[in-house]
Amino acid sequence: MKKKTKGCLIFLVIIFLIIATIISWIYYSIATIHERENIDRTQCEKTEYITEKPLIVLEKEKNNIVNEINILLIRNNKIIDDTLIKNIYNSETYYSFHIPLKEFKKDDIIEVITKNEKYKISGFFYNLKSRWLMFGYNGGECFLDYSQLKINDELYNFNLLKEYKNEKNIKY
Repeated sequence: MKKKTKGCLIFLVIIFLIIATIISWIYYSIATIHERENIDRTQCEKTEYITEKPLIVLEKEKNNIVNEINILLIRNNKIIDDTLIKNIYNSETYYSFHIPLKEFKKDDIIEVITKNEKYKISGFFYNLKSRWLMFGYNGGECFLDYSQLKINDELYNFNLLKEYKNEKNIKY
């Protein structure tokens, strides 16, 4: 009987240690979830260069067709790059293009010059798109956030861009 009691006691201690380990692992994971997300978010926001080619959708003031635009990259009030774009998607109320620069800093200013209009684009910003699963935070993707973008010192019409992207995805 003494061996059975000792064996049961060892078995219960092992089960208790396993359960305590699982509970402490879950507690540690929950306690550090937001800390890990904040570290990833600050790392993402520290991204200095924009390497993707952001899509810009600009509203037209008149119903004329925009054939070409000139794009100037301005850093510290000096023109760094000058590019001419000829293939532009035109709609009745807006036109769109991708900024054709290989890379530029987040705090640079992009000037878009058409035949009749001039736009100053600034406020590029990276944000973290977090992935949350059943057991908490599971990393995230750093993406260019258009909600902070300013055109002529006014917030960008983000709904127009969403509308344009949805229009492009429609298959006829």
